[in-house]
Parts: sequence; structure tokens; C-alpha cells
Amino acid sequence: MTGKVPVQLRGRCAQEDCPPRTRGADRADDKADAVLRNGYGFSLVEVMVVLFLVALIAAVTVPATGRFFDSLAGRRKEGAILANFRYARLMAIESGRQITATVGDEGRELRFEGGLQETRDLGFTDEEILSMEPGAVVFYPEGMATVATVTFSGGRRTASWWIEPLTGLPVAVPVEPR
Repeated sequence: MTGKVPVQLRGRCAQEDCPPRTRGADRADDKADAVLRNGYGFSLVEVMVVLFLVALIAAVTVPATGRFFDSLAGRRKEGAILANFRYARLMAIESGRQITATVGDEGRELRFEGGLQETRDLGFTDEEILSMEPGAVVFYPEGMATVATVTFSGGRRTASWWIEPLTGLPVAVPVEPR
């Protein structure tokens, strides 16, 4: 044999020894041609099936994600309501004076009177409302309070608490589904 044998370097021949057809970008073109010739790759039907499955998964998850974020916003508002009642109790203990909490502005704000003169906007939308039965709860400096039931309604969500008289803290009341 009198010809030169190409030297292999990591699966490729040395540049000077390679035949002109396999140099540089031509090799990528050859691989693409081989894929088409040998039947490798995806058919149109396979691509359509995958796109259908992706669309089906998106159709199922998008509404669930919206409900999740609505639920998260409702929980955040419920947490703000509870924090306001705990704040009123703490201020009564700290100031040594009783504080009366009432719901105002058609159920969209809390008013504190007595040892604390303050109105807190709860940032509710038109469909969200806070109610209290009886209309006021009194927090005493000893940490106790009068009994009251507080209800938050917004859209499909309803939550209820009662103010526990011995501790003055709000306690969740189970609500039956609508």
C-alpha cells in the first residue's frame, strides 16, 4: 500500500488528511442528509401528538393555577384581618386601656376606639366584605375580650372566626361549603 492513511483525532481525521467532503460544515450537512435518508427524526403525526398533549396539559393547569392564586390572595386578606384583631388585643394590654373594634365603611375597614384611635382600610374589593356579630368587640387590658363572631366573605371564599373571651384571640370556626 502506497497511500497515506488518515490519522484519527477524537473521531475525526487530521485536517490535511481528510477528504474534501468531510471537512468543516460539510460533515454537519452529511449528518442531516443521513437522518433524512435513514428515516431518523420525527414524523408530522408524532409532532402533532406531542403538541396536542402539551395543549391538553396547559388547558388543565392554567385554570388550576388561577384558582390557586385567588386562594392565595384570600388567605392573605384573612391573615390581615386576624393580624388586626391581634394588634387591637396587644394595644389594649400595652396601653392598659380597653379598645373597642368595630367594622366600618360597609365591611371594608376596621375601626379601633378607646385606648387607640385608628381606622384601618382592609383593601377589599367590591365583592369582599367583613361582618361582625355583635357589631363590636371590646379588648380588655387583662388580655380578655367580649365574644364576637367575625366573618369574611369574598367571591367563593368564606371564613369565620370567633373572638375567644378568655384569651381575646381569634379562633377559626369551621364553615360549611356552599
